[in-house]
Amino acid sequence: MHYRMFVTLSKESANTSWDARNFVRDYLLEEGFSSQDGRWKCGPADWFVIGGRWSGELTRALLDPDKLQALHQEFEEKHGWWVGGEERITEDQRRREYEDLFAKYFPDFQGEVPGWRDQYEDLGYEDDAMLLDERLYALIAEHEGKEEGEGYCDVDWEPVSQKMVGNKWIVVVDYHN
Repeated sequence: MHYRMFVTLSKESANTSWDARNFVRDYLLEEGFSSQDGRWKCGPADWFVIGGRWSGELTRALLDPDKLQALHQEFEEKHGWWVGGEERITEDQRRREYEDLFAKYFPDFQGEVPGWRDQYEDLGYEDDAMLLDERLYALIAEHEGKEEGEGYCDVDWEPVSQKMVGNKWIVVVDYHN
């Protein structure tokens, strides 16, 4: 089964999103989080990637939730989420349909559309690591006062607090166990 985890790290640990994503990947491997590298490791996961099934989630958290819900409802009604079938709909076709509809709801959006991404991209996408702001803090606020918990880990072993806003990166991880 796949699970989502948010990992935070100090702003000083990375200069860019790529640096933050790479740092978290290396950190999780070094700490034995998964058994995908090495021989006979026994961490909580057997595999992980940055972003994965949750790639784009940080961007989605910054978008208007009503527009996002309307987008997904219209996409479901017009196209559906499946691929293949008798019509032989490809991932690329669905991706283009989603991107076109996304542009209708978010015409001023700049960057990678937060949907229909390669779920196995080892280091994810640019927006799978961002500097923590108030809106993104809401994703980890339930862990306030804790340094880790189900679905959350801070590499510096600092408990979640408002002091993290502006001072930490947040990275989304997809893992399997």
